[in-house]
Amino acid sequence: MPTIEVLPVESLSSENNSRKYSSTTELFKHVKSSSSDHPIITELITSGLSVSIANLITLPIDVLKVRLQLANAAMTTSQSSIKAGLIETTKNVYQKEGIRAFYSGFTPAILRGLFYGGVRLGAYGPIKNMLKRLVSDDNKSSIVFARNITAGCLSGSMAAITSNPMDLCKTKLQTKNTIYKSSAHVIKDVIQHYGVKGLWVGTVPAAFRTAVLTATQCVTYDHAKRFWIELTGWSEGVKLHLGASLITG
Repeated sequence: MPTIEVLPVESLSSENNSRKYSSTTELFKHVKSSSSDHPIITELITSGLSVSIANLITLPIDVLKVRLQLANAAMTTSQSSIKAGLIETTKNVYQKEGIRAFYSGFTPAILRGLFYGGVRLGAYGPIKNMLKRLVSDDNKSSIVFARNITAGCLSGSMAAITSNPMDLCKTKLQTKNTIYKSSAHVIKDVIQHYGVKGLWVGTVPAAFRTAVLTATQCVTYDHAKRFWIELTGWSEGVKLHLGASLITG
């Protein structure tokens, strides 16, 4: 009669934990591999997060910009008037509405950063690589330059079209004495009065502006990074990207 070996409870538990750990490790490797196979996902996420953080930091300035643009008072082009207008607007907003007013439109600003920044910056590299496969002649600098400009215009236009409803919500929430309580309130009201197409009002000038903005920023960044590498001899890393970003800015 064959002998049946009975394993201790600890051995079974240890074996199960080992198998569980192994499967988790394999899953992590699979996810990491999938991410590297589809770098556009990584580009979109990292770009979107970085722009969202930037929007959060600069939101008070954006609120002041909107208030000044919508002001009814006549303003001259002199520097003293512009400076006085900014200081007076800041003072009035703080005294009459409190510190929270400087963070009006917080939610749409963050969401806009995710979509706008993600598409504008995240899609630039993949589109550039796609165009490189179509026009692979890198010997002529004019071809490389035109290819990069085209990639910037395409990603910028796509970003403006994608994020326009959130930009509209942000602006309406930042307006003085706004009747809107949330982004959902803005969207509901706009659709009720103007239809779904009302969410994309102003898209054409926004697309042109973002196309030019992205083309100049991204192409300048590419050249600035190459210049920084030649100047310092640094490889890819935080110092290199910081230096190139400072030059680009």
